[in-house]
Amino acid sequence: IAENPCGSENYSAVFHFRTRPGPGDCPDGTTPQTLYQTDFEDGSTGWVDTSTGTYHWAESTVRAHSPETAWLGQAVAAIADQRLVSPAIILPAGEAPLSLSFWHWRALEAGASSCTDGAILEVSTNGGSSWVQVPTARLLTDPYDGNVRTGVFNPLAGKAAWCGSVDWTWSVVDLDVYAGQTVQFRFRLGTGNTGSAEGWYLDDVRVQSCVAEAPGSIFLPVIVR
Repeated sequence: IAENPCGSENYSAVFHFRTRPGPGDCPDGTTPQTLYQTDFEDGSTGWVDTSTGTYHWAESTVRAHSPETAWLGQAVAAIADQRLVSPAIILPAGEAPLSLSFWHWRALEAGASSCTDGAILEVSTNGGSSWVQVPTARLLTDPYDGNVRTGVFNPLAGKAAWCGSVDWTWSVVDLDVYAGQTVQFRFRLGTGNTGSAEGWYLDDVRVQSCVAEAPGSIFLPVIVR
């Protein structure tokens, strides 16, 4: 309704619109179903550090997305391969889209055109016997920043990875290709033999499916006046 010092007019016609689903959102006719969720406030909750060598992931309260605790892999000035493995999660068939989302903060050494330190996400469908890196094409938000450079003995040399200094960022990963399987995720930080940085923090991990609504469910559109 329009108003001015002379008075007011009648209400305008009502218009409405519907937005498209964002990354990881469920489309019309489906309801979000949380398959797994943790904020790491209750301890390790089934997460396991499988790092080799001297350096390991550890829970930290120095930084957190919410409320106080996150996992930290330190970016040390040494050759290291730090690995953090999730619990096994069953991904149902017929509940697409399936997605993994998490928040991460990173301060990792980066060169002018490549990553000196690098952080990647891997997935296993056989109980951890083998792992495959999640490719950039399945990262719906926050794609990898570049390739890990060679010559500094980083265990992830040549792989696409996250690096550099970035504040808390929400990452969403497309999991549809793994529908009907049991998966585990591995957050892997590789460092070379050059300078150190604060590292890679991980928090607020969630795995979601989208369940079809029962026939006759009522959709209430958003009304904008």
